[in-house]
Amino acid sequence: MKNVVFAKWNRIAASSKTAGVVDSLSLDGKEIVVLDVDKLSLSGLEKYDVYVPATVIDTIQGNNVKAYHELMQYPFFQRTKEIILEECTPKGVFRLRRMVDSVKNNAVILSDLCVLASMFGETEKVVIRHSRLGVVPAHVIVLIRYVCGTMAQIDYTFSDKEFVELEWSGIRKIIEFHSEEVNPVKPSLYHPITLQYDIKSILESSKRLDLVWEEFQRYRSLVGGDES
Repeated sequence: MKNVVFAKWNRIAASSKTAGVVDSLSLDGKEIVVLDVDKLSLSGLEKYDVYVPATVIDTIQGNNVKAYHELMQYPFFQRTKEIILEECTPKGVFRLRRMVDSVKNNAVILSDLCVLASMFGETEKVVIRHSRLGVVPAHVIVLIRYVCGTMAQIDYTFSDKEFVELEWSGIRKIIEFHSEEVNPVKPSLYHPITLQYDIKSILESSKRLDLVWEEFQRYRSLVGGDES
């Protein structure tokens, strides 16, 4: 069975040589076909294994569909997670700042919260503040205290640009990442990269749609937040 991956085309790394980026399913010679997520439609895909961003799971359904968290696809984040989890019980302060090329989308926040839960476990307290309705660009601040003792802050700006800044101050390790710097991770833990990811990562990390939906439900009532 062929794989159909829906993604933002400019996020797919050039190293994904096995995939064909096309406008339709006419590229029958490829085992993996990448379609633009902005044109998402599952019509005619019943015989394919389909992979979609977790941010769209409220709009689709299907037993052949799996979802992936975009943040977890970035190589810099995968490496960051590995380093943090080298400690048996990670304790520290985590900060993530994101500019998202999109209108305000709470599903982006839900997806990121699921990713952080895979690192730090259960939350003890979550506080979310939204900028006032109609403010452009829209801002969201998420403050989290985890049962393990870690504190996290995530800042979102929904605009016309993609940008990620990450900081981790643990007991033994300090990590910094800035997506616009040439050598973003200090100390150098990964080669200079952009905000792109590989198809292989999507195929390996995706989960059944119903499982991701259950993860979302844990935080959905919180993400409504308050205006500030």
